[in-house]
Amino acid sequence: MVLVRNSKWNRSSDSFRTPYPDDIVVRFGLAEDVRDQIILEDQIPNTVNLDGLQPTNNLAFFDDPTKANQRMNVYDPYVRYAAMNVSKGHMDCLAIRKAVFFAINTQALIDLSGGLVYYGEPGDNPVKPVLGLDYTKTTGNIHDPNWKITGNPDYAKSLVEGAKASCPDAYKKATSTGIVWDIAQSATNQKASQLITTALNAAGIQIKFNFIPSGQYYSTVMNPAKQNDISSAGWGADWANASTVIPELFTQEGGFNLSQNWNDAAYADFKKLSDAGKNETNRAKQAAIWKKASQYVMDQYWIIRPIFGKGQFQWGSKVGGVYYWEPQGTFGFGGLYVNS
Repeated sequence: MVLVRNSKWNRSSDSFRTPYPDDIVVRFGLAEDVRDQIILEDQIPNTVNLDGLQPTNNLAFFDDPTKANQRMNVYDPYVRYAAMNVSKGHMDCLAIRKAVFFAINTQALIDLSGGLVYYGEPGDNPVKPVLGLDYTKTTGNIHDPNWKITGNPDYAKSLVEGAKASCPDAYKKATSTGIVWDIAQSATNQKASQLITTALNAAGIQIKFNFIPSGQYYSTVMNPAKQNDISSAGWGADWANASTVIPELFTQEGGFNLSQNWNDAAYADFKKLSDAGKNETNRAKQAAIWKKASQYVMDQYWIIRPIFGKGQFQWGSKVGGVYYWEPQGTFGFGGLYVNS
């Protein structure tokens, strides 16, 4: 995609924006190894990387003192998580959802993706702490005494066994037919799938992965007819209010509800809570509602293993004007220019 300067732009009528580049070329679909070499070797010095580097190459780039002025490592605005499709025949059993969560070896996945320094931290909430007023520490999940960062297969097994009587169809699916997890195709995700498989198998849970080309990922999982049992996802607030998180992710009208939870028995009470939050004009009272709603989501395990993520950004040696555009979690594009 080639973007060219607006020939009608005039500083006298627009003193804020800058017309630095003559044109911008956006390249899609580069192989990961090709993309990484462009950055590591500064092959295109007037480029910025919008896609990150593979973990090993990311570590090498950040360890290189000559690249100190070509990188930043920041807390991004996103919570990354796995959405549980709780519609009938999928992950419609709370005990099985919990079992998957408690079985996973989070430490192994953190180590795979660059450690706490680059990956982020295990989260307890669909709302990230950067929202301040609307975040509070939840109970259960990673704060449950049974949760271990390396996984707790014995406790997960007990949850699965308990589902044998309460959720026989879900039990059969988890232990025999196999749960299907949607995930974007990448070399790192291939490795992550092996770690998850090992952890879940240790708890008696069978898992399969549906690898989807990254450019087709969300158009696939956002189609209820194509989405499988669990889908990897991520979301960031559009502005500093959880009204752009809770209703969007967990109500039927929301724009990014991958939990398909509107037929779940627990949905009606949650919907009342979410609607109350949207209609509350007292900001302190509204924040209290969003905190309660976050706890509700986590108690239902509509999402699992939220990660309060970090992001790394790299750019070529001739790029100037770089700063982090926090609301969108990326470069401040309007300030970028190329040094001659």
